Parts: sequence; structure tokens; C-alpha cells
Amino acid sequence: MVSNRAAAVLAGLALALLLAAAWAVLRPPAAPPPGPGDCEIVAVTRRALHTEIVVPASAFGPQSPLKAIYPGAQSYSIGWGDATAFPGGLTVWTSIRALAWPTASVLHVVRLDGAPGEGGDAVPLAVSREGLDRLAREIEAAFALDAAGEPVVTGPGRLSGRSVFARAGSRYHLFRTCNVWTADRLRAAGAPIAWPGAHLLPWTLTAEVAVRGQEACPLDR
Repeated sequence: MVSNRAAAVLAGLALALLLAAAWAVLRPPAAPPPGPGDCEIVAVTRRALHTEIVVPASAFGPQSPLKAIYPGAQSYSIGWGDATAFPGGLTVWTSIRALAWPTASVLHVVRLDGAPGEGGDAVPLAVSREGLDRLAREIEAAFALDAAGEPVVTGPGRLSGRSVFARAGSRYHLFRTCNVWTADRLRAAGAPIAWPGAHLLPWTLTAEVAVRGQEACPLDR
């Protein structure tokens, strides 16, 4: 006999899979690839088991949640994950809890003083201006705002003094993990990501971006 709790978990997973499949079908087509005179640079970076997207601050308007958190940044590194496991670190229990049932989520926002792709292990990626705009809008839409329209900071981030966690609006589950979230947004921006759902682990995503993506803008002929 299947217990009521186990049946509820299985039903939740089935619903999440159905919603993920529907979203893949209904999602708007990706932005066009970059070309001569139509190119911007973003980057993908990895922090432990999480990937983050590095976007220039110029892509966001003055009312952006990111500008409200760090108004003087030159770039932002943004990641997404489970509201308990991401800030507190992975344990067996938090991993099972995050994957077994849809849970609340947070965004990790890092203030950077350089351009995307500078320093560290960030993998630069060229996108079109439409791709950059779509990427910025999707990141902004991920924030859960308070009644005044401001982002809700939930605590300090993983990089002391220059990062915070902020409340996100969507739910984390087996079919929408942190790296799938990153891959899905990169694909919408025009990056050559074959299938976002394949990237449960961060290094598969950074490897695909490094191998299939354009690291520099095409030159005018």
C-alpha cells in the first residue's frame, strides 16, 4: 500500500513534470543569435553546485530590483535556488526536501565591479541585444516584490559584503533546479542550449556554453 504522504509526493512530482512539459511547448521562441553590430557579452559562472548568470548593470533600468539592492554595481551575478538549501548549504535532508516537493526559492545577487567574463572561472557568452534585453527582463521578473514594489532581502549572501539573498516568486522542484533555471534563461536569450532540463549539474552547463557558445562578438566585415 502506498501511504497518503508518498501518494501526495508522487502526485506533486507528476504535476511538476506536466507543468515543465507544458512550459517547454508554450515558451516563446529564443532571441536571435548575435551578429556584427548586434552583440553584447554576458557570462556564466559556477559557485559550488550552483551556476549564476553575469549581466552588465546597463541592461537594467533605474527601477530594477537589482538597482534597488546594489545601485552602484557595474555587473550583477545572479543565481536561483531553494530558499533553505541555497543559503544554508546542502545536506541530505535539504536536498531530499527541495527535490521531493515544490519549495520556496531565493535569488543570490552579487555586486561586481567589472564587466561580465572578467576574472575567475566565468565563461563569457555573446548574445544579441534582444537576447540581453530578454535575459534582463526574465531575471527581474524572478523577484518577489513587497507591497511597495521593492525586492525582499532575506539575508547576507555567500560573498561577504557584496552579495545578498532575495525572495523569488517561483517554486523549486525536481524539474526546475538551480542549473535548469540558469540554462532556461540562457536559452531564451539565444544561447545554444540544447535542452535546459539536462543540466542538473553545473559543469554540464558551463561546458556546453564553453563548447557551443560564442565567447566574443562577431566582427564586422
